[in-house]
Amino acid sequence: MVWAPRPLPDRVSTGYGPMAVAIVIMGAGMGLVMAPASTTIMASVPASQAGAGSAINDTIREVGGFPRGGGGRLVTASLYARHLAATLHAHHAPAVTHAADQLGRRR
Repeated sequence: MVWAPRPLPDRVSTGYGPMAVAIVIMGAGMGLVMAPASTTIMASVPASQAGAGSAINDTIREVGGFPRGGGGRLVTASLYARHLAATLHAHHAPAVTHAADQLGRRR
């Protein structure tokens, strides 16, 4: 979602209005794309292979959904963790930097 509003550094959150607009645009886009894509896939296979066509359709949908779901969170978390200690150190927060370094480590 390219247009999605992003919180600014001096703001804690975004209001409901911009988020509602972004969700409506995303939902409309998915509604306009998913149904024709499923119809095209199912129309391209013979009736005897309908199960295989449905499996391919579901697999494509799941693989396509990975970046916006778990994949996006995975990348975001790794980038956040990588830059957290350096940012805290740059802002002269040594105690917090030490806590960030210890985050996730087992003793």
